[in-house]
This record gives sequence, C-alpha cells and structure tokens, in this order.
Amino acid sequence: MTASTVGAMSPGPNTGDSLTANRFSINMISTVTNQGKVRFMIYKEAINPKVLIRFLQRLIQGAGRKIFLILDNLRVHHAIRAKERLSERSSSSRRTRRS
Repeated sequence: MTASTVGAMSPGPNTGDSLTANRFSINMISTVTNQGKVRFMIYKEAINPKVLIRFLQRLIQGAGRKIFLILDNLRVHHAIRAKERLSERSSSSRRTRRS
C-alpha cells in the first residue's frame, strides 16, 4: 500500500456526532430600483401567482411613487390571477412586458 491509499482506507477520528444532510431549497424574488436599492422576498414554495401577488403587494406598500414593472416571460407572469391583480393597480402603475 502507498501512503495515499492508507489515508483513504482509515476510518478517521470518531467524534460521536452524526451528520445529517437533509436537502432543502429556498427561492428569492427581487427588484432593483434605478438608484440601486434592492427589495427582495424569500419563500419556500415554488413560484406561483399567489407568491407573485404577495411580493407585488409588499412592493407597492413600500413604494412612495409610481412603479415601472418589467417582467420576463415566466409562466406565472401570464397567470390570470396575477394579470387581474396587476390590472386592478394599472391606474396607479404602468406595466411593461418584455419578451
């Protein structure tokens, strides 16, 4: 045996701690203003119209002026519930769609 295989075969120190490596995931949705300010929201579930609407409501609450919203072509942006919510606010905001 060589020196490199001896280290690979040894069990190593026994610390008594068991390591658990359960997988988890988190997601983030964010905006950046033209002044460089970042607003974001972290959530556990997959993006859906309910999450998008919750983020937009929080964004609108903290905004002191008109919001110019640019969305990409993600499927949730085309959801009827999200479109309805955006159209309700269209009098106070302007929507721009990018393809």
